[in-house]
Amino acid sequence: MIAFQIEDLTSVQDVNAITRAVRRLDSKARIEVDLDARRVAIGPARAGISELGHAIREAGYTPVDTQVARERSIPVAESAYGSLWWG
Repeated sequence: MIAFQIEDLTSVQDVNAITRAVRRLDSKARIEVDLDARRVAIGPARAGISELGHAIREAGYTPVDTQVARERSIPVAESAYGSLWWG
């Protein structure tokens, strides 16, 4: 898993925007979000850390590489309409 600390991750809308940005780059990536800690962990299928960071920055956020906090991560569910955040 590649993890990013994203201090401007503050809402469900932010989670959805980042999820869409990552999915455009890597549609099979596994994404886990800890909104309280403002942390996103990505299990990429084909994208690397620099490409993922760039995609998140292009979506308007400021990712910083960090360690994964698995005990508080919440998987992002998928629907026919995009991602849904469960928490």
